[in-house]
Amino acid sequence: MKMTKSKGLKLFNIDKTFNMKTIVLLFSLSCSFLCCCQTNLDKEENDSFFVNYIYTKKQDKKPNDTVFLNEMNDNSYLVSLLDMFYQYEREGNNHKLDSLRSSYRISEDGIHAAIFNKGEYGKLVSQKHTGKWDATKFAQFVSPKIDGKASNYQLTISKPLYTTDGNIALVLVATSTSSYVMVFEKKNGSWVENGLIFPMLS
Repeated sequence: MKMTKSKGLKLFNIDKTFNMKTIVLLFSLSCSFLCCCQTNLDKEENDSFFVNYIYTKKQDKKPNDTVFLNEMNDNSYLVSLLDMFYQYEREGNNHKLDSLRSSYRISEDGIHAAIFNKGEYGKLVSQKHTGKWDATKFAQFVSPKIDGKASNYQLTISKPLYTTDGNIALVLVATSTSSYVMVFEKKNGSWVENGLIFPMLS
């Protein structure tokens, strides 16, 4: 009887330990799932802000045109530019880096230093995306009312790239004649435009 009782206690302790481990594991998984969901919601909210901000700014500059948002939100070209900097950083090719900085209006201090460094390149290029904006969610931009305006003007806005801390975002903006990257910085919980980089004429 004593042996049975001892075995019973051991089994009870094993079950109790197992149950605690299971609870801890399930709790950890739940937290990870909730964090992931919140991150996705935050990104969707950011997407809406950037599209609305950039589209409205462009439409204000083109009052006689109807601005259409291109459904494509590919950011691979921006990733390729950053990857080029990353390559020369790894090679230690300072001459080439200086030339690129001069061509693309990139300084070695301030907010640019927080973007163009070895610690950030990997995170930035890992966010490569090829896809489309949700035509239903962004219908007012993809299919705006023409209202008898003189001409149509297509605007392409890429999916943003974020720095590791999530406080800096890069968005590629392109038209039929030019392209550039808008830099945004989060200050006191709100996104603020902080200059342009990679200006190009087509």
